[in-house]
Amino acid sequence: FSSNQRKQIRALKKLTSNLPYVKIECHSSKYPADRKEILIRSYILSHASQASNLRRDSFIYVRPSACAAIFEGFKAGTPAITQTVTVDGDKVLKPGTLRIPLGTAIHHVLENTHTTVDDHTLLINGGPISGRQLPIEGHIEKDTKALIALGKKYTSYTANECIFCASCHKVCPEGLYPMMFNEGYLYGVEKCIGCGSCSYVCPAKLDFSVDKEIKQ
Repeated sequence: FSSNQRKQIRALKKLTSNLPYVKIECHSSKYPADRKEILIRSYILSHASQASNLRRDSFIYVRPSACAAIFEGFKAGTPAITQTVTVDGDKVLKPGTLRIPLGTAIHHVLENTHTTVDDHTLLINGGPISGRQLPIEGHIEKDTKALIALGKKYTSYTANECIFCASCHKVCPEGLYPMMFNEGYLYGVEKCIGCGSCSYVCPAKLDFSVDKEIKQ
């Protein structure tokens, strides 16, 4: 864990020390550790003695932002009308984490963060590895987690032929063989969590993302 993460863990433990129904546990911070499937599996494995009584469908996964929205709803009756969004990328001159009203035009957010927008700007919702492309003409929605604006330096590349080095398999948290997906062999594809680790490490710069329709 980084020094900032350790600081946050200590603060959480201090705040919840008098709450008997709250227990703070530390698990791996290695990407994609924040995924629901990975966290639940990590918890089950760390409680091996109780593993026989633990099932994946018995967990409720709630992100910190959702916890904050639930608290505000019960405490002050405030509806969920804003979204916390991180704005970053090499095209952003004033990066930061902002609390933005739902429905706000994305181009207004980009203007206020002094983001340079041109024909080569790629806007991504979420992380640069697993995020999806967004239209600049869009609006802030409930599932808008981050706005990553990348320029030509990070978006211009040439994909090559797969050399079957299995680098994608080595980093896959589900133990899948992404290089086979591009060959049309979709065995086990329903287990893909869409973390993007396979595409990130691929020396041929191939995109192994699988359509949601295919996974279902």
